Amino acid sequence: MNSETPVNKILILAANPQGVSKLRLDEELRDIEEGLLRAKKREQFLIKSALAVRHRDIHRQIMDFEPQMSWQ
Repeated sequence: MNSETPVNKILILAANPQGVSKLRLDEELRDIEEGLLRAKKREQFLIKSALAVRHRDIHRQIMDFEPQMSWQ
């Protein structure tokens, strides 16, 4: 990757809602990360994730990481 190639930052935030059965968030996150490792042009992406995110964590994560894409 040269210095002119833009890097797209992807932020994945996940949480299990209270009162519902547990979701497979950790497994889904692993699948996403493994898929990106095998992708062409993977050097153009930087991925960060946070699990068990609380309401007040969302803004902090976005401000700290400054993603171009965010998934909730």
